[in-house]
Amino acid sequence: MQIEMSSGYSDDEIKRAAEIREWLVKLIFDKHEEIENLRATLSLIDSMLKLGSFKAASSLKDNYPIQSSPTNQLSPAKPPGITSHQLSEQTKVPNAGEPNNQSAATDMIHRENKSSSTASDPSRSLITETKELHRMRDNLLLAKAEYATDFIDIVPADNISLNTNTAPFRSFFLGRILDGMKVKDEEKARNHQIKASDSLTYLVEEDESNMIRKIRINNYRDKERLNEIFNTCAWVLSRMIEKGS
Repeated sequence: MQIEMSSGYSDDEIKRAAEIREWLVKLIFDKHEEIENLRATLSLIDSMLKLGSFKAASSLKDNYPIQSSPTNQLSPAKPPGITSHQLSEQTKVPNAGEPNNQSAATDMIHRENKSSSTASDPSRSLITETKELHRMRDNLLLAKAEYATDFIDIVPADNISLNTNTAPFRSFFLGRILDGMKVKDEEKARNHQIKASDSLTYLVEEDESNMIRKIRINNYRDKERLNEIFNTCAWVLSRMIEKGS
């Protein structure tokens, strides 16, 4: 004797249940993506708080110079990869815990008229890794990063044009993140916790129209800083694209 099993539900009810299931699966996926975005944002906030600055965002000025070398106190060797075609300008940046008139920094705006020769860059002989930086909301490729144990090169994607004067590149990424790390390293060097030559430095190569060609960061030194630089850079580049559009 054959017994037919029946669910007791009509075809319309089963169809409706299937639609609800599809909606739930999509909702779970969206929530997972949202959670990942929240985690990335939390990491960004943690990075800001670690710098110890609680200045209101409305008071920020996007007039930070593009820095490429530490203070004259430290006098490190010039980072590799800089051509003779790159120009420089000087400005003063106060050291943490010191009066403004007791510290100075040499800041260089590098304008690249010709492509830098990677063959003359000693760091290229090191083992490097690559990472893509994407915008969170739509996974747009923003930049590609190449890094080794002592440097990071961040190059905007081919279809991305970013002006160094667009907020919040100078005020936040340079002024808060990189300069914040740099000041801490300078303090450690003064206290003989690290060598002066191990302090973080950075430079920004740009063309004659102030468009970013490459961001070079030297001596980031640890994985926590590496992740902080990648997270904040992706956020900053996303904001620059929004402002540019």
